[in-house]
Amino acid sequence: MNQDRRLEEVRRVTAFFSYWQGLRLVPLGFMLMVEGLLLSPLFEGKGLGVGVILLGVVVATVLFSCVIAAGYYRSAYGVVRNPATNRRLDAWLVLFIPLLALLLALDARLELPVFISGLVWAGAAWLYERATGGGRRHWRLLALALALLAPLPLLGVSPDWMMSLFLGVLGLGYAACGMLDHLELTRILPPVKDDDGTAL
Repeated sequence: MNQDRRLEEVRRVTAFFSYWQGLRLVPLGFMLMVEGLLLSPLFEGKGLGVGVILLGVVVATVLFSCVIAAGYYRSAYGVVRNPATNRRLDAWLVLFIPLLALLLALDARLELPVFISGLVWAGAAWLYERATGGGRRHWRLLALALALLAPLPLLGVSPDWMMSLFLGVLGLGYAACGMLDHLELTRILPPVKDDDGTAL
């Protein structure tokens, strides 16, 4: 039974290998948290220049960190061919993510009594976990956290704080889920090492 479960885990990871490389998501999570902070009333009146410079530094750091993460996975696991299932999922994400961003912009503009993006992004987090093999409950917790943001406007949370809070929760969730994805990946498929103990 344990062997069957182990085999199923390996199949799940290898089928969606690139989506289990969680260290790629961690820098993005931190960038979203910084963006949420910059959009909050705390930075109101601080001047556009400060925000632009800070965001520019964060974006550069994120891009550099993503390159480092990609290099780590390449050295730890070698070059892995992207399965057809991943390429199809990539195509759906290219179409779907701009729609989520557009909905977020509409939420900010219309100031509805319910934060619709919280519910939609919660559904997206749940679907992402299911579409990339399942078995990672932390993505369901992120979905729950995002869904709980939906009624906050009814409780008096202002639109400025609502957007900042959403980006903070999303960013923290991405960073946490990315790290947990990485730990799951290395548990199920330990990095390949040579005789002196370094990753190949």
